[in-house]
Amino acid sequence: MKVRSSLWYRWSLIMPLVMILVLGLVVPVQAASFGDGPVIGPDEVIDDDVFLDGDAVRMEGTVNGNLMATGNTVTISGTVNGDVFAFGNLIVIAESGEINGNLFVGGQNITIDGKVSGSIAGGSSTMVLGENASAGLNLYYGGYALTSEAGSEINRGMYAGAYQAVLDGDVARNLNIAAAAVELNGAVGGDVVLDVEASDAEGFPSYWSPPGAPAAITPGLRISENAEIGGSLTYTSPKEQADAIQTRPEGGIVFQTPVPADVDGTEVDVDSDRMRRATVVTPFLRWMFKFMQRLVTLLLLAGLALWLLPKLLKNVADKAAEKPLPSAGYGFLALLVGYAGSFVAGIVILGVGILFAVITLGALSRVVFGIGFSSLALVFAVFLLLVNYGSKLVLAYLVGTRLLGQVASNAKNQHVWGTLLGVLLYVLMRSIPFLGWLVGLVATVFGLGAMWLLYQDWRNARKPAVETEVVEALPEA
Repeated sequence: MKVRSSLWYRWSLIMPLVMILVLGLVVPVQAASFGDGPVIGPDEVIDDDVFLDGDAVRMEGTVNGNLMATGNTVTISGTVNGDVFAFGNLIVIAESGEINGNLFVGGQNITIDGKVSGSIAGGSSTMVLGENASAGLNLYYGGYALTSEAGSEINRGMYAGAYQAVLDGDVARNLNIAAAAVELNGAVGGDVVLDVEASDAEGFPSYWSPPGAPAAITPGLRISENAEIGGSLTYTSPKEQADAIQTRPEGGIVFQTPVPADVDGTEVDVDSDRMRRATVVTPFLRWMFKFMQRLVTLLLLAGLALWLLPKLLKNVADKAAEKPLPSAGYGFLALLVGYAGSFVAGIVILGVGILFAVITLGALSRVVFGIGFSSLALVFAVFLLLVNYGSKLVLAYLVGTRLLGQVASNAKNQHVWGTLLGVLLYVLMRSIPFLGWLVGLVATVFGLGAMWLLYQDWRNARKPAVETEVVEALPEA
């Protein structure tokens, strides 16, 4: 194994900190080993953090540290005494796999049949929890189909958003799912909160499913007589589905329509206080989901920026601090020109393409449409990336590093910790009702304006050198 501490220095400061802020856990990291190949044999023990990449990645040994694995297929059948970050087409945590930390996983198809002592967070077309799967904390999932087989265990809560969820396993505490179709056959120790479609929902004519996914099931709620619910069942649906609930939750049943003002008073053994509490739970969970989604996204992008473009991020933030008012002004203009310019460019491309088609230059018109709209889409995508994320990171870096410098001027790696602090503060401010949009707008205009001013300085610095080269190239008279 080769040690590349210069690259790992950036990585080790970012990804564990993402996990720290999201889950409140602390993981010590030092250096990293980059595998000579995508396989760690069953007898191999690595006392370090490991990065594996390849077409077919296999981790069959022991890693005493964090593991990051990327590949077409990633199979973990050994022991990882740390967190695992796995990304690929097919991700498999085998029955013999043991992760003494958290599992962050993304891919097309995910199968987990081993043990995870921490939480599982995943996004995919499908995720299957096998009969031997267990998570010591929570499960967070977003995708098309979530399946938990009988015997699987989540020792705290399960939170998911999907098209369908078929749950035969056990959840020790609360279950919260938003899906078109939910089938519950296992045991839930706490409350169950569901947001489901009606059983006769329209708009799902063929029940399409992505490649490799299980067959799509009919929308609606189905809770079997074998299911056990230790708390209350609250479900939100366009129509009541009492006939589909074959078990009796210990805390009773609450049905409500999607619009809080139209809540149907249907209730079984639940007092009015529980009903009022149920109508508040769903909006809060949606707010919490958006908060966590925004936080994780910005933290990941902040990690990439500090890893790949640390100097550029600092220079843009310094420019915003040096010229705050010009930054705001130029940023507002850039916002208007970006959207208006994209619209005008689209009209021009369309007009030129139609013109060439009218004058019988059909082949040329197709070239104009293809190259023109493809280029416009690429430029507009970059613009949106800067508007939605880049500008926010600039303000987060500026505010976080300045604030950390005031309270902990001797702290090491202030640019890293300051950026993470700034991101957290921004997301908290952005999540304030009625005021959050203004915080987002201010961050956008300041960040965009600072980027433009830095670009202007760079362009002006290049002009003398270019002019000098041109003058020297001219022949003497």
